[in-house]
Amino acid sequence: MQNKKTNIIIQCRFSSFRLPGKAMYPLCGIPMLTFLIRRLSWGLEHEYFRIIVATSDSPEDNPVEAWAHQEGVACIRGNLENVLARYMKTIRAFPSVLNVRVTADNPLTCPDIINSCVRKMENEILDYIQSYGYPLGAGVDVFTTDLLHRIQDMAKTPEDFEHLNNVVLHRPRMFKTGKLTAPQELLKPQLRMTVDTPEDFERMSAALCTLDICQRPAWEVPLKKAVQLFEQIKRN
Repeated sequence: MQNKKTNIIIQCRFSSFRLPGKAMYPLCGIPMLTFLIRRLSWGLEHEYFRIIVATSDSPEDNPVEAWAHQEGVACIRGNLENVLARYMKTIRAFPSVLNVRVTADNPLTCPDIINSCVRKMENEILDYIQSYGYPLGAGVDVFTTDLLHRIQDMAKTPEDFEHLNNVVLHRPRMFKTGKLTAPQELLKPQLRMTVDTPEDFERMSAALCTLDICQRPAWEVPLKKAVQLFEQIKRN
């Protein structure tokens, strides 16, 4: 991998219409955001990756910054609605070549997918890559810092500033993009492994509570095993 660390930027804010404050909901006895951080820290080599939480400067998100200080995690704050501006502020504070977008409502984000995306980005010299076909909540997308600067120059609409890949998806021929397609056993795009509603959180908790935490911590569950647990919950 390249010498300069890759940023893992976790978008997190407390304001949510369906489930406010979900990042601090207890999952397996710890805040969901802590669960996600431990999962990423477990599966990624610290030599190559840097984890940063990007939250808003709204008073609502003061608990996110307080949590980050307590956990020793870097935290950048910026405009509530302008996610792109938050990312640009983050890469100014933490210069990088590549930047992985993760959202705090996806505690089962898969470190293996991140590693594979970064390798593919470097090997094929891509501007942007997204995982494709994985369960909702497991995948990521990755941007070069150069691409983020280009997006900033091209962004016009509120959607462009809120959704980081909007410019790329609407102008694919302008950029060198790629996909990391899920293997057959993980090709389950219809499977919800994200937390957007109370029902999602109940499903996540129910699936993970069946794990034998004496064997290994819940945040170390392989994606294939997590898929099996969610499909079992779905059948019951």
